[in-house]
Amino acid sequence: MLRGFVNPKDEERAKKLKDADDLTFGETVRAIGSSEIWEKLKLGLDRKTLVARLEELREIRNAVMHFHPDGITNEERDLLRRTRQMLQDL
Repeated sequence: MLRGFVNPKDEERAKKLKDADDLTFGETVRAIGSSEIWEKLKLGLDRKTLVARLEELREIRNAVMHFHPDGITNEERDLLRRTRQMLQDL
């Protein structure tokens, strides 16, 4: 089932996937966004809103991990803080 969240063009990566811990952040976002997984989570949040927020976080994460020379903006930092608080409140 988890292999379905891996880019279908990346067959080698899909073969190496053993459990949810092996998913990338983007793959995890796709999993959370799937109706089957979402139903099991019972988070009490709007799925589309959460997935959109997680996509924004993924972009920030990728910029940081790939040493984007400009760093992150104050708005991005605020988004990270608000998301952290939202998740802690769950």
